[in-house]
Amino acid sequence: MAESGHHLGLQPEVIFHLGPADITNAHLAFFLISILLVVTGVLISSKSQIVPTRAQAAVESVILWFKERVDLGFDDPVMAKRLLPLILTLFFAIFIANQFMTLPFLNLVSDHEYLFRVPTTHFAFTIALGALVLITSHIIALTISPRTHIGHYLKVEDFFKIRSMGDVANFILQAFLGLLEIIDEIAKLISISARLFGNIFAGELMAIVVIGISTYTSFIVPIPLYALGMFVGLIQAVVFSLLSIQYLSRLANAAAAKHH
Repeated sequence: MAESGHHLGLQPEVIFHLGPADITNAHLAFFLISILLVVTGVLISSKSQIVPTRAQAAVESVILWFKERVDLGFDDPVMAKRLLPLILTLFFAIFIANQFMTLPFLNLVSDHEYLFRVPTTHFAFTIALGALVLITSHIIALTISPRTHIGHYLKVEDFFKIRSMGDVANFILQAFLGLLEIIDEIAKLISISARLFGNIFAGELMAIVVIGISTYTSFIVPIPLYALGMFVGLIQAVVFSLLSIQYLSRLANAAAAKHH
């Protein structure tokens, strides 16, 4: 811990209580980010022009880039169109959350606690994002072909096909493979969440160390680190969004193919 008072723990600090719920500085930060996203979206859409401004052109370029990725990922163009807003929301929310450490009011302190914290440095937050993506992917697959999707993990039909000892051995093998598929889904959740959390948490920790050092040197020292942090935050938002497209399209395409 530097003398400047900067510190970063795995658990966010509780700022106040709302009934039985603990409201942490990570909650406050993401609440602020959500408001910022809504207000920005409304302003850009209300002021959109045929000849776009620089801000409008930048946003449209991002939307078109992700639209191409989503269209390539999904076999069904209708499904791709429906899920594009989810992917865009994930990207913009994570991107802004990752850049939160560069905002000056992040360092506001109340009772020696930070009032705001980068949300993606809280593992529960990244786990929630990963769970949102994976649960959505399974809901889509269940909507397309519930019998096929459930049968991919729980080999119920193989059980009723048992007629001999060979069928018993085959059922045990298929049940084991189904169990491995379930474990694989859990591993995907941990992987997509831990990748985002680990990169942003490490970057924030390094920023705190350099800020502490800069109190004895110069305010110029943290500037390259902040620039690198912004770039890493952008890359991690893109990576999470692309992985989300992959997870969502994989199950949807598989369920649709077997259904037809």
